[in-house]
Amino acid sequence: MGGIVGEVVHRTTKNGKPFGIINLEDLTGNLELALFGDDYLKFKPYLETGLFVFVRGLIQPRFRDSDQLEFKVQHMELLNDLRAKRLKELHCSIKLENVNSALISSLSALAKAHPETHKSAFGFLTPKLKWSCFLNRLSFR
Repeated sequence: MGGIVGEVVHRTTKNGKPFGIINLEDLTGNLELALFGDDYLKFKPYLETGLFVFVRGLIQPRFRDSDQLEFKVQHMELLNDLRAKRLKELHCSIKLENVNSALISSLSALAKAHPETHKSAFGFLTPKLKWSCFLNRLSFR
């Protein structure tokens, strides 16, 4: 998942070990993540309000309470770095009623400015007719 780091709290346990709690936010909501021990030390550089990060992890039984589940962070990196390293293809779905000449001009300008950045496909959706169509990258001249 990816999002922006919201509130960050750095604390110390009763035993004197550091830990952190971050609030990761995106357009659909937010998620509070707690990082302890080696995970805290490993991911501490990303615990800064305002950073855009990508987080990968596992859902597993909670430590000391196996009846509940928790999200355990396995990997964290800046979202901008992720785009450069891992993005292979971009798929964009657009409602047909939102397509207009300004949108087409903007997409055309982006394609011309970044001709070989990544493969891309555009989908046009018509929810009322339950119809969709995907087009692979078009040539812009």
